[in-house]
Amino acid sequence: DLGLHCDDCGTRVQLPFPFTLYNHTYSSAWVNVNGYLEFQYDEDEDLPSCIPTPRLGRAIAAFWWDLNTSYAGDGVFTATTGTAPHRQFVVEWRAYNVTSGFTDFEVVLAEGSGVVSMIYGSTDGGQHSTVGLQAHSTFGDQYECGNPRLSDGLRVDYVPGPPPPPPP
Repeated sequence: DLGLHCDDCGTRVQLPFPFTLYNHTYSSAWVNVNGYLEFQYDEDEDLPSCIPTPRLGRAIAAFWWDLNTSYAGDGVFTATTGTAPHRQFVVEWRAYNVTSGFTDFEVVLAEGSGVVSMIYGSTDGGQHSTVGLQAHSTFGDQYECGNPRLSDGLRVDYVPGPPPPPPP
């Protein structure tokens, strides 16, 4: 339990292993209750925009939307599974979604591979959320932006490709 039982808040967490996203390696990430991990900045952004956006730096948006984790049983939780060099770092959100009630989902970072997985439990299809990865304000890989493509039990895997073009 990261102690994030709040609305529009986040905290910096140390990763259990170095993680590379878009050719940059990180040892920590900003975890926000609004459904994203930010690797460059400590951001509190509650209302999403489509990816790419200048509102975030290098980020993983699993379910970027106005979420609240201040209700009983809600919060943001982490766990590390497996043994080196095949560990996984899991960040799980259990939150109140302002449009549809309870929402739960996970981001899984795989050690040494750069693979990012997003796993969805209870969702509203992602009616208003933004889902995807962002390298910088002009390049990202968006799965959805306000169009309900998520389903309960869905797993979305991002496998690293070539590096993105540099920002203009």
